[in-house]
Amino acid sequence: MIIRKRPGFLRLFFVLHGSILPAIAPQLVAILILSTALVLAHHFYPRVIPTYNNGTAFMMLGIALSTFLGFRNNACYDRWWEGRKVWGKIISGSRDLIRQTAVLTEHETERKTLLELTSAFSHSLVDHLKGTSSLPSLVSNYPEEFVKAYQESHNKPSFILNEISKCLATLHRQKALSDIQYQMFDKSLTELNENQTSCERLNNTRVPFAYTLLLHRTAYIYCFLIPFGFTDILGWWTPVASLLVAYTLFGLDALSDELERPFSNIDNVLPIYAMATIIERDVCAALGLPLPKPVEPVDFILR
Repeated sequence: MIIRKRPGFLRLFFVLHGSILPAIAPQLVAILILSTALVLAHHFYPRVIPTYNNGTAFMMLGIALSTFLGFRNNACYDRWWEGRKVWGKIISGSRDLIRQTAVLTEHETERKTLLELTSAFSHSLVDHLKGTSSLPSLVSNYPEEFVKAYQESHNKPSFILNEISKCLATLHRQKALSDIQYQMFDKSLTELNENQTSCERLNNTRVPFAYTLLLHRTAYIYCFLIPFGFTDILGWWTPVASLLVAYTLFGLDALSDELERPFSNIDNVLPIYAMATIIERDVCAALGLPLPKPVEPVDFILR
């Protein structure tokens, strides 16, 4: 996620880092070349190059296209914001588990295991959503059998939740947890499992392809036809006007593509690694261990 102050008036036009401009630069260059060539050709061969000096049709199509792009942009932003709310619930649920382990005053080993697995869950979920694989630091010294089973698991966050569930079941059988306490722990695990499923749904279900393809095609056709509608009216200003229209429409389209994938590895996604580190810091505080440093933005990007 881009973390930076809003630039001033003059600098606003020159900020590239965090802008959608680099992603749509090839399309803008193509529009610039087309519109410039069209103006030159129309200037020297006015009867050969077709133009359309009635802007009503272009205006109506532009309004319709911008409306549909707005709908898609809103839908994609809703996915991004829902992902943020789900991770807020994961942080809250993890803190509930951390707080509930305070009842295990006479079972410090089991309490330590539960806390370490709570931190491991959030980091394993980050890897699961981003398609990466690593061993969470707090469980790196666990027995080889655990590490091997973890690495071979097809769904590592679910594996961690199952290990927490086994630990709680053992404590319940040993009467270390009352029925009510066990039910409270189980409720917290269920909520974490539901939030994991919500993240997987957002990660695996995209905006329908046919809808996206329709908007892509319409945006490209419209932007490449715009110079034909502006040439007679604006003359040498046609490339500037065409670029402004193309920047807006292509920019909205590209931004929607990024917001649609809230857990991917691009710049405008949610900083879920930083959120997992928040949980790890809470766990370390509960264990009395040195706190890991919070994740800081690098080149204005928080991961």
